Amino acid sequence: MVEINPQPYQRLLCDRMYPVLSQDETPLLYSLVCGEGVVNDAMSIVLFKIVQDFDLVHIDTGVAFQVVGNFIHLFLTSTILGVIVGLLSAYIIKKNCILGGSPHMYTYMLGQRKKALARLKRE
Repeated sequence: MVEINPQPYQRLLCDRMYPVLSQDETPLLYSLVCGEGVVNDAMSIVLFKIVQDFDLVHIDTGVAFQVVGNFIHLFLTSTILGVIVGLLSAYIIKKNCILGGSPHMYTYMLGQRKKALARLKRE
């Protein structure tokens, strides 16, 4: 299986979108488009919200510790949730291989399940 590195494509997208996007007018969109090569979409949204909630003009040690504390809390909870979902997915794949075939197929199906649940929740 040949792996394709998405980084050059993302860098090109950011370079082409940079003149169009304004960080001052649409900061969330800017962080999503240009932050994709560095961090995950969800992580860039959460980090943007953490920084946006604080008054960065009047930074003191309390605000700095609060930002670091929020980041550590986010890091630990997302890691724990990722491990739980990963273990649950591995268990489902191991115990329910009723269709046979490759484990990659089950991994794909679990990913599509997430999108289907999001659509159901929206409706």
